Amino acid sequence: VGKNVRDCDPKAIQVYSMPELITAEQEQALLKYTSLLFDRLPFQHNHTDNLIYHFKEFYRSQKALMEEDGPYGLGEKEVVEHIKGHISSSEMELIRAAFKSASQVTQRYMPKIPVQDRIHFLRLNGDGFIKAHADESRNSSGIVAGLTLGSGRVMTLTDTKRFPGAKVHLLLAPRSFYVLTGSARYDWHHSVDWIEDDVGHMQRIREGAVPDHPVLIG
Repeated sequence: VGKNVRDCDPKAIQVYSMPELITAEQEQALLKYTSLLFDRLPFQHNHTDNLIYHFKEFYRSQKALMEEDGPYGLGEKEVVEHIKGHISSSEMELIRAAFKSASQVTQRYMPKIPVQDRIHFLRLNGDGFIKAHADESRNSSGIVAGLTLGSGRVMTLTDTKRFPGAKVHLLLAPRSFYVLTGSARYDWHHSVDWIEDDVGHMQRIREGAVPDHPVLIG
């Protein structure tokens, strides 16, 4: 952690998972805040790029989130007032502290890697999943990082070109923070609760066999 990407062994997989990055109180404040926005949105069947299935999403500016009143949201006045009516000032402080912890990790260990201002909030349905992919540069910066809330999922990394058949499984436990950089960000493809579009997997999707709604912030 913190080593220059170019100085790492080319066979190394630069993926890091940090458990309990935020407190249980911070997690509950974030879940309350995100629920106020997610509950207004319908679940979508699949993403425009066909990579994410059965999900809800919205975006926020990291800079705005860290400013006074920022986490209340930038958008329609009705939405902002709705959030203000349900989130207390103490809960706002917990939310800011959680984002500050995540930001400090990337600045401390990866100071030379640029980080985008846009934060992606994602809620997967119980039968939701993310197909294997490497983020496009226009959507992500030099790292892909995420904070998991509510319930855990499993992220799988694969590099079918250089290491066919090899897999790295990463537990996305509640309150944990993961970071993909270097080869893990650009060469290894990451997925969540997806193997391939075989009959068994698609049947599980139709039946909704995973009864949780984790929130991923990245």
